[in-house]
Amino acid sequence: MKQIQDKLYTGGHDSDVYAYYSGVLHAEALQANIKRLNVNCWEKVDSQSMTQGIYDAMRDLQKGKERGENDEYIAQGSETLLKSLYI
Repeated sequence: MKQIQDKLYTGGHDSDVYAYYSGVLHAEALQANIKRLNVNCWEKVDSQSMTQGIYDAMRDLQKGKERGENDEYIAQGSETLLKSLYI
């Protein structure tokens, strides 16, 4: 992770490379935060669903359709994730 972080902050990358490095760092932070809730939480996350959500978000951004944190789709996904972590 340190190497990826160093590459990200050295600059000089085109936007696709920057987005990739940034996404890797955000994903690592998400995993760490979920594991902080409970060591076994990450195993409860549906990785295929998360991957689809990321793909959908990227497609929405390409269309200029940014979703806010109060968007119904985002709120439902967040609630579902939180419920699955505490079951």
